[in-house]
Amino acid sequence: MTYDEAVRWLETPDRKRQKASLQDFSALLEILGDPQETLRFIHVTGSNGKGSICAMLAGILTASGYKTGLYTSPHLSVYNERCCVNGEMISDEKFADYAQAVKNAAEKMERSFGLFYKMTAMAFLYFASQNCDIVVLEVGRGGRHDCTNVVKHTELCVIGAISLEHTEVLGSTVSAIAEEKSGIFKPGAAAVLQHQSPEAESAVRKAAEKAGIPLVITEPESARLISYDLKSQTLQYKERNNIRVSCPGLYQMQNILTVLDAADLLKSRGFHITEESLRKALSQISWPGRFEILGQKPWFLIDGAHNAGAVPALCKGLQTAFPEKKFIFILTLLKDRPWKSMLEDILPLAKSCITVETSDPKALHADCLAAYIRDSSDIMAEAAASETEAVQMALAAAHEEDCICVFGSLYLAGAIRDIIIKKMQSARNPEASVKV
Repeated sequence: MTYDEAVRWLETPDRKRQKASLQDFSALLEILGDPQETLRFIHVTGSNGKGSICAMLAGILTASGYKTGLYTSPHLSVYNERCCVNGEMISDEKFADYAQAVKNAAEKMERSFGLFYKMTAMAFLYFASQNCDIVVLEVGRGGRHDCTNVVKHTELCVIGAISLEHTEVLGSTVSAIAEEKSGIFKPGAAAVLQHQSPEAESAVRKAAEKAGIPLVITEPESARLISYDLKSQTLQYKERNNIRVSCPGLYQMQNILTVLDAADLLKSRGFHITEESLRKALSQISWPGRFEILGQKPWFLIDGAHNAGAVPALCKGLQTAFPEKKFIFILTLLKDRPWKSMLEDILPLAKSCITVETSDPKALHADCLAAYIRDSSDIMAEAAASETEAVQMALAAAHEEDCICVFGSLYLAGAIRDIIIKKMQSARNPEASVKV
């Protein structure tokens, strides 16, 4: 199997068989030799920010000398991004090898495994083959019924910001969703919760008591932002002062507090994490697609904000970084999210909007979304047939002092990020054939 064949296999659903359950996934892993049983995990869930939390924790553990696996989703450009060891993505060759192994095992079962099931099994095989000391494991959706929850040897459970999402599966209230996410708690582990609504915290406290594990909740009242710019932020938290983190976006501050409390809890459980390695890792962390500046004159910014919790945070970050500025937004929104309320949050900041037609079946049609924006506001909105056309339209409309902001989907952010990077490479290399 080649890498391209592996990707096609991942993305092609087997509709001839019954959809797999968590029990089926456990059976699949047993055929593969239960690679997850040889590993220790830090299990991370939440509605927003869990990828950033994972990246920061993995960076701290790697800087502390641990061979650290990192499993996240979705990816921005290539599937390899989802599976890293010490910051290095899995190679195309190993990706194809483990896809073949999982495919062979899955064919022995009369079940249809979805993309995330397949990729998770591949990741477990890879991390086990690399003899990782610890794996930072991001939940795909929810917690209790997510396929990552087959792991048993969990050192630490981390819950980031919780908001209404996937309500048809996870529950119709924040409390119900928090309870579902707390389903990753395991006896013998410890847990960190990002401070948030009383109903979410109450549900998580009850789950921690039931599991018999200690729970630490972050204390934002003990934090102070010292400085902030478009490349980093410096803050004080509890006894730590002048903590510089190379993650822009004001919304990252709550994630940083979660990571600091998680690191201290890991230290209390025997992990050797020095203050020097922690500070060094945070000052060098890179997590693309989250309030990422790709260019200036005009400013070009991408962010993965895609739900009701993330969009207000993006708005606050934009207003802080670019006070009194209006933005040219490139966006797509999903039908199963409260997209009308998300638009109510963001449109007051809009100079104009460009909606993008994507292949995601859950996405609103670009023409319909543009029409809704025009009809519900005085904002000019146009539809683009592709990500490339959206970039062309935005650059044509923008003056040097303007800011273009992409949001609504990490896949959209990733696609446009690739376009802009290729455009910059083309500008540096006159012989390059890429045109935008």
